[in-house]
Amino acid sequence: MYESTIEAFGEKIYNSIYYDKILQQMIKQFKYYILLSNNNNYIWHGLYGNLYKKMMIEHKLFIISIMNYVLTKKDFEGEEHLLEMFRRLFTIEIIK
Repeated sequence: MYESTIEAFGEKIYNSIYYDKILQQMIKQFKYYILLSNNNNYIWHGLYGNLYKKMMIEHKLFIISIMNYVLTKKDFEGEEHLLEMFRRLFTIEIIK
């Protein structure tokens, strides 16, 4: 039921005049979770690191699968440090 609800919600977004604004907000939130997932404070990281990683992954999947958008390096212009942080978390390249 969760997946069908998300897909229906995504369909409404995709056909909406607000698609671009929502996409930009989703990308902004994705970047924020990259920052939070790379926090070097051990206590903070231990308590919330996995939650932020999960939220980051969920946002990425929503952007790709539901919004039919592929993140590129262009989306990170001026914020290349976020790509490096992302690479520290994952060993595979998932941003083109």
